[in-house]
Amino acid sequence: MQLSDLWFQHKSPHKLESLEPQFYGTIVHDRTETMEDADALTYILSRIRTEDSYHSLVKSDDNKSFIYATIVGFNKMESPDDYPGFTYYFKLTRNQLKNTIFEVVAGADATLDVFAGVGHEALSECLKRWVSSSSEMERIWDEVLGADIEPRIEVIIPYPVTPLAYYPEEEER
Repeated sequence: MQLSDLWFQHKSPHKLESLEPQFYGTIVHDRTETMEDADALTYILSRIRTEDSYHSLVKSDDNKSFIYATIVGFNKMESPDDYPGFTYYFKLTRNQLKNTIFEVVAGADATLDVFAGVGHEALSECLKRWVSSSSEMERIWDEVLGADIEPRIEVIIPYPVTPLAYYPEEEER
């Protein structure tokens, strides 16, 4: 499989011209619109702890979070028809891959070892692991988010990305 064959997707409740890493304070503000304040704080503190290791892997602004995306066809997340917001589609260049983190999110019962890495080799390893093990991966419930966490190859991006296409929110379909 060639990099040019892969499409990446990001889901958002907002209509956006560009996908950009957000300041942590902005994320807390957005989360308090849909979560209790204490849950939003627990969520952001957990995210910051997790992302500290991501910041050490790539060049990024420590005050900002990352863009989280998946690879089309390499996830068990809902389809764009089932998601009420916008689904954005984009490509990544080989140069962008050098500063992109890839991670397999496998679920609670999967026997797959946790793996996260940077660049083309990490993308290749995640694709291999997904192909060999995705059938045993199942969603897990996240108490803080109040939602299922679906198995996927997570794409963690520290730089702005311009979508090439999007699937509109429910009201625009």
